[in-house]
Amino acid sequence: MNRRRELLLANLVALLLLVVVLLLGWWQEAAFGLAVLLFLDLFVFLRGRQARSESTPTGTADGEDDRSEPGEAAELG
Repeated sequence: MNRRRELLLANLVALLLLVVVLLLGWWQEAAFGLAVLLFLDLFVFLRGRQARSESTPTGTADGEDDRSEPGEAAELG
């Protein structure tokens, strides 16, 4: 939860800076900064989602992996 708050604070500071750049008349620089900010936010979101999906247990009670094909366990044993 703390990381989410830090990311939100960093985004607000970056947006404030982009507004200042926009008011100075640097349209292209502000647009580029916004594009970079959106890309980085998307990257952080996708990496967080990947980390959460990797940390969830996928095995069943008897140790069989859920990702295996239905007939694989019978063929191996």
